[in-house]
Amino acid sequence: MSDTISLKTLSGVDEHVQTLEYEIYLEAGYIAPNPHRRVLENDCYPDHQVVVAFSGDKAVGSVRVVINSGANKHLFNLPCFEAFQIWPWADSLLREVDTDRLMQIGTMVIRPEFRGGTVRQALIQRLTEIFVEAGTRFAMATIDEHFYKNLRTRNIPLVPMGDTLFYMGSSTVPVMVAREWILYGTIPDAINEQIRTSMETVALKPAICGV
Repeated sequence: MSDTISLKTLSGVDEHVQTLEYEIYLEAGYIAPNPHRRVLENDCYPDHQVVVAFSGDKAVGSVRVVINSGANKHLFNLPCFEAFQIWPWADSLLREVDTDRLMQIGTMVIRPEFRGGTVRQALIQRLTEIFVEAGTRFAMATIDEHFYKNLRTRNIPLVPMGDTLFYMGSSTVPVMVAREWILYGTIPDAINEQIRTSMETVALKPAICGV
């Protein structure tokens, strides 16, 4: 296995990325085999960029990035957000800015033998660069709960923006980050208080028999 990882940022659909996504999703049991050898749910992606990590000539990781068009009236236009209940304070905060200042991150995949180190760090670093360079105000994603906790231990200022759900095979958290939180390395106290209140409300919801 090569220790040298290179990154490329591509516009739109790429055959290497489609094959990588398909193989990872199929191995994880997220999708059934299909003759097209791609994740068919991703066919409806809006205009986007893809950051691809290569080990030599082999694509070993990728992540898709969507920066909303100003003409798009919807807050989210990726299907990964549809299942989640976004907390009211987060919804209001995101709607305060034009949609062309929102960035959505989706479909991060890494080959098993390359997980846990260089590839993930390189992809996250490039995402951060795109976020800052594009002048976007907020970035949003849905990520595995264990990965989210790992990022928080590294002082990356991500915050939950909705209830955690079992989604695509794991406990998944909808998260957001603001440009100024990254630049200043801190999350405002008012945001932390909103999160605590939202999480307490979720914990106090009564259980419903049979669900």
